[in-house]
Amino acid sequence: MHLTLKQEATKPAAFNFLQQQERFNDFIRVYNNERPHQALDGAYPGELYTPSARIYEPPRPPD
Repeated sequence: MHLTLKQEATKPAAFNFLQQQERFNDFIRVYNNERPHQALDGAYPGELYTPSARIYEPPRPPD
């Protein structure tokens, strides 16, 4: 995934931070919802994702 992200969203780099963030957002949308994955038998990650039922509890501060 990281190599694909680098190839599709960072080469060449965008002109500024906002344009680069837009490239990342587009990549995430396509990667999770429009691109079937061989490891998932052709399914999209967005179809299979379910949020955790556990409630997030931040770690305690160090003593």
